[in-house]
Amino acid sequence: MKRFITIILIFLLLFCGLKDGDINGDYRINEHDLELCREHILRISHLHGAEFWRADINKDGKVDSTDLTYILILNKEGKQ
Repeated sequence: MKRFITIILIFLLLFCGLKDGDINGDYRINEHDLELCREHILRISHLHGAEFWRADINKDGKVDSTDLTYILILNKEGKQ
């Protein structure tokens, strides 16, 4: 049952309004999302579940400098 609830929550987070790049799920792509991505790449902290999938912008199964660049662009676009 716990696994089922987890799957439902991940589905809702992935497909109900949250955008790729909004790693922390606050409905904004900002410096905090950039920091989470950077820390994951540098192995300071790790992203899991829905956070990982929102950080993996190009959907290649990993969060790397390419995704960080996309998040940086999305952050700048959101400020204009």
